Amino acid sequence: MQRKPTKAYWAAYGALYGNGEPPKPQPIKKKRQNIEEVEQIKFNLWFDKFLWGKDYRWFHSPNGGGRNPIEGAKFKRMGTKAGIPDIIVPMARLTSRSSYHGLVIELKRPDGKMSDVTENQQDWLDWFKRQGWSTHVAFGFEEAKAIVTEYFS
Repeated sequence: MQRKPTKAYWAAYGALYGNGEPPKPQPIKKKRQNIEEVEQIKFNLWFDKFLWGKDYRWFHSPNGGGRNPIEGAKFKRMGTKAGIPDIIVPMARLTSRSSYHGLVIELKRPDGKMSDVTENQQDWLDWFKRQGWSTHVAFGFEEAKAIVTEYFS
């Protein structure tokens, strides 16, 4: 028994051989830009350009982003934890006003709000604070830059 041609079949047939009508233009798919990722890159460029040479150090734990399930499972087995802050500055600050073991910042998009901070992220921020670290949520690169500048002043 022969199957009846589907709409997909006729669409492909029309694309190959024409059906008397001009082809419909396909909508252009815009790649969605991750604003937090862009802000993180700006922070990295700024810090490395202006502070790295002064022997200040920081790092980012690459927890977020899309991964294939196999790689994600491997990272989890290796100890990757959900909610780790985006910016980790493992440098103590000792002043007459305060002393911290280091600085952590959860970076959110500039137009974000506190409700964007997940439960895991808040749990990690609270844990770092209990360990004597300075903890912050920054909305955008400029705010993160101001926090780091103030921390080192």
